[in-house]
Amino acid sequence: MKRHAAPIGSTWLRGGAIGRRGWTLVELIVVIVIIALVATIGTGLLSSIFRSYFATRDMTSSDGQARAAFERMTRELRQVRSATANDLDVASTAQVRFIDTDGNGVCFYRDAANNRLMRSADGPPAARQAPSRCLTSSRGCFSPTT
Repeated sequence: MKRHAAPIGSTWLRGGAIGRRGWTLVELIVVIVIIALVATIGTGLLSSIFRSYFATRDMTSSDGQARAAFERMTRELRQVRSATANDLDVASTAQVRFIDTDGNGVCFYRDAANNRLMRSADGPPAARQAPSRCLTSSRGCFSPTT
């Protein structure tokens, strides 16, 4: 009788003539745990990346709005009729009032309740509402009302 030699590493040497047809329960659980750990780490990284992106986008938008507001304020301050005490009033740290070359009164003030930069012809409102046309941002607000 002739003996057949099995190649090294064959299923015949490892577990008999019947080959393995699947994974054990322990192997499946280990793979599931590893995949869950990788997914948890990946989700944490992605969420921090998205948070950073949205915060940067909001700051860029706020910076653009504040830049536009200060550019307009600077342009209008160049229109001051004269630097006399009657035409320019900077008695307060919260507002600047002046009369432009056309004789119109202009007031820039800080709305402390909303932390916004506002513009009006008659100064901070005592009991009236803020203008509806307002560029809102976390740094400031510019209202183009006159």
